[in-house]
Amino acid sequence: MEGNWIPYRKGLGAVDKKRFFKKLVFCFAGSALMGIGNGIAINCGLGADPITVFYGGVVHTMKLSAGWASYLTALLMMAVTVFLDYHELGVGTVLSLFAVGGFMDVTIGLLKGC
Repeated sequence: MEGNWIPYRKGLGAVDKKRFFKKLVFCFAGSALMGIGNGIAINCGLGADPITVFYGGVVHTMKLSAGWASYLTALLMMAVTVFLDYHELGVGTVLSLFAVGGFMDVTIGLLKGC
């Protein structure tokens, strides 16, 4: 699928910078909401989506925070993607990597006493 906002596919000169920035803002906001939602799901104890359950296994096995488990899992998946099809990696992939884990750790920390 061809995306016309990805800079390396069309060249930096061909990118509408305002549109690209708008997409980055939405990507960050969505990733932040994902991290907050995952943090709430972990704290409430009523269950979570499959990848968050996997993070929980990594947390208990490696004695890490949920955010760091998210970082490590995403980095591993990105490394596999580099070997399979590196064209699918973009700015949003890296932005999401840091936003989800960071907001997950902050949310868990804020709701710890609740």
